[in-house]
Amino acid sequence: MKTTALFHLLWLCGGVIPAFARDELWVVEKHSDAVGVYAGDSGKHLATIKVGTIPHEFALSADRKFLYVTNYGVKSWNDMAQGGNSISILDVRKKKNVGEISLGEYHRPHGIELARNGHLFVTADFPPSLLEIDPVAKKVVRRIDVTQKLPHMVQLSADQTKAWTANAGSGSVTAISLTGDPMPKVINTGGVPMGFALDPAAGRLYVSTQEGNEVVVVDPARDEVVSRLRVEGGPARLALTPDRKYLITSLIRSGEMAVIETTAVHEIARTRIGAAAEGILIDAKRGIGYMSAQGDNRIVKFSLRDWSPQGTIQSLGSRPDPMLIVR
Repeated sequence: MKTTALFHLLWLCGGVIPAFARDELWVVEKHSDAVGVYAGDSGKHLATIKVGTIPHEFALSADRKFLYVTNYGVKSWNDMAQGGNSISILDVRKKKNVGEISLGEYHRPHGIELARNGHLFVTADFPPSLLEIDPVAKKVVRRIDVTQKLPHMVQLSADQTKAWTANAGSGSVTAISLTGDPMPKVINTGGVPMGFALDPAAGRLYVSTQEGNEVVVVDPARDEVVSRLRVEGGPARLALTPDRKYLITSLIRSGEMAVIETTAVHEIARTRIGAAAEGILIDAKRGIGYMSAQGDNRIVKFSLRDWSPQGTIQSLGSRPDPMLIVR
């Protein structure tokens, strides 16, 4: 951009370039073995970064310099193939794959969460594990047996003394002390647990069960089921709105988004998203959400006020799923 044009843009914007214009939407495009990068405002494609085979989830480093991508290696959780055993490291500024963390004997890494100490907590299907990984040293520093089959997603407690894994192969959640004290506790949820959302203030851990067609509410202090809500359509992922008044779930079988009011825990709205709706992202700054329609290779923006669609971003890669905003 020429200097005069830049000055004109700055003048129009009150001396600063709007933050939203610099937003980037990063998307795991599972069946393209890639992460796609799109302009947050226009949806323009900015980059495609190749990673390992069938990537599934990712986490951003605290300094926002690196992105860590789990390479699952198979297309479905119920495929019994050995799958992948690595995590790709992406340089956010350069939009480039800059390395890999080998997991050795641990295969099919899936859920991933960043801890405050900079370590990563990652689920692995074979053997069923919660791994603690030092991404700087590029090695597994701890392995915890979840005692159940096919741990899918992971959720850390607010104080990071505990983790929960959603065990798709066992119809359960495992509560794990990260201080190394008691044995893991198994919480029987039924169905196929696929997603989490934690509200520490309300004392609720929400669990989606895809085959059970339920959102299960767990007391995270006692690690016990306290209630269940029937939600038809195959609940996959969960996300709370910033005010915690609403819980949003993607419905992978019906291709919809369901909105649950959290005070009485009842469904209040549905919005059509598209085939195989799954990934959810809430952008509090812009007051919008994003949900991926994997079967349509698109991402739908929606309002956090009335849940109406606000436009789409067409994914150049196949099967877009989890997303995050980089500012």
